[in-house]
Amino acid sequence: SQAAVFVAAPPASASPSTSENACTAFLPNESESQIGLLCANDPLDKTDPMGLDFDGDLDATVVERIEGNRFGITGVNVKVAPVMLKDGDYTLRLDVKVVRREVAQKVIWHGKEVIRKEAQMKVTAEEHEKREHNKDWKGFHDAHQRDVSNTRFSSRPEAQAAAKDAQRREEGEAMKATRQFEKQEHEDKKRWEPILIREQP
Repeated sequence: SQAAVFVAAPPASASPSTSENACTAFLPNESESQIGLLCANDPLDKTDPMGLDFDGDLDATVVERIEGNRFGITGVNVKVAPVMLKDGDYTLRLDVKVVRREVAQKVIWHGKEVIRKEAQMKVTAEEHEKREHNKDWKGFHDAHQRDVSNTRFSSRPEAQAAAKDAQRREEGEAMKATRQFEKQEHEDKKRWEPILIREQP
């Protein structure tokens, strides 16, 4: 199975200095073939063995509200798949694709429902969710791609079995990464406070 990992902008009720500035959820995805279908290249294309890799192109969609009274949320799918090399051997490829990016129009602020201004939603969409979380997940992908692609396999079944093990491992690593991203949002003030303050109504 695949995993969807979500990193959210802080809850509307939190200030940039609190420890509740981010939220994550880890959800199963039942579609085994989704990542392959989303690839621009065949996962077994000998001319492009790394396939999808990281894809953070998705723009944010404005929605009325986001669970947890959040300003925004970014979700990625993490998938490990076997790929054939030019010599007929196999290796593994890690795909990390942003599949959900949303910005909340309405939040509860100081006990009242408010409609956020366009400028506030733009900061969430373009700076918090896309620019900064793309950096986070691109870094995750690049570091972990080296881990999953450092072994060669002589057959597809062998590679598939290894991919299943690596999939479970990378799902766990993605969860660790989301916790680290959360930690950064309330510890790395130089990076995050200028963004978090401008997201507030």
